[in-house]
Amino acid sequence: MVGSREATRAEALAAELRDLAGPTAEAISGAANERAAHSPVVCLAVPYPAQAPLATGLAPQLGDRIVVATAVPMSFGPHGPVPFAVPAGSAAQELSDLCPTARVVAAFHTVSAHQLLGPADALAEDVLVTSDDREAATLVVQLVARIPGLRALDAGPLVGAAATERLTPVLLRLNRRHRAELGLRLAGLPDPGALLMAAWVEAYRRAWLAGDAAAAAALFTPEGRCRSHPLRPDEAAGAYTERSFRDMTTLACWFGRPVGAGPDFAVEYWAVVRQGATTTTRIGGVRVRLAPDGRCMRLRDTWVAAEGRHDPTPGWGD
Repeated sequence: MVGSREATRAEALAAELRDLAGPTAEAISGAANERAAHSPVVCLAVPYPAQAPLATGLAPQLGDRIVVATAVPMSFGPHGPVPFAVPAGSAAQELSDLCPTARVVAAFHTVSAHQLLGPADALAEDVLVTSDDREAATLVVQLVARIPGLRALDAGPLVGAAATERLTPVLLRLNRRHRAELGLRLAGLPDPGALLMAAWVEAYRRAWLAGDAAAAAALFTPEGRCRSHPLRPDEAAGAYTERSFRDMTTLACWFGRPVGAGPDFAVEYWAVVRQGATTTTRIGGVRVRLAPDGRCMRLRDTWVAAEGRHDPTPGWGD
């Protein structure tokens, strides 16, 4: 959904995007900002001077939603764009102060809007994501990964946005000098598939430790299927996580190093759980197949249980 101060303007912008995206874009719609702010994830794609008045007015509607900050504090002078300091440290931190209950995530500072609207093969760059909310950051990383040509990297807490925002004027000056549309690509990192594996495993571990079946189910595609016993039929992901976490308190949970290539990988886990008055240790492994957006399409779970608490042995999970 596209938001604007006027619903008619928002719908006109949505129509332009539908024309660009083609026949698969029927879901793109427009609405006034107050209605668009009720979306599960809200991206404030406005220049820095517009951020404060917009965020202040929408703070009640934004509530505790995930809000993606993209604004960059910069001015334009004879030598081109230059960043300037803001009291909060960065535009993203200022947004967090203006909307204290929102889960602010900073991203997209180094990606050209023109490139995002271009052909699907026009992008080949990284997006640095910062946030003080790890779950929100993981979700935004997964959403960015759904855009062809973009690799999302979790760059740590929101204080890091002060650095990522300052990259924007540098790229703009380089674009002017070289008459190009440059992006950011970091060398020496694992392949994107390995990053998706690690991100999925960490998000699943956090959901399991918190006993949050809904958060775990959100890590699967709508058609995601799970199996935890060779004689049981496959289950929908939501039913599997709800049944798995029901009446169970997880005292500790560890995952090993994912092993695999492409969308398929396997990873060991070790969990200490309590059901009623009984504490058991579950040691097992899962086989996972990921979709291109980093969500799980298929999970196979095999484990054994031992009474009492047993912590991982030396060398486990390597």
